[in-house]
Amino acid sequence: MQKLSAAVFCIFSEVIRSAKIERSGFLHLFRSHPECKN
Repeated sequence: MQKLSAAVFCIFSEVIRSAKIERSGFLHLFRSHPECKN
């Protein structure tokens, strides 16, 4: 059970990290292309 929760936590943190990277990339795209704001 503990091994499973550790694996889930690892996957979860990986997903959060990639989401943060994608969000910052998305915001960067937003700033460089103001016409995409709609």
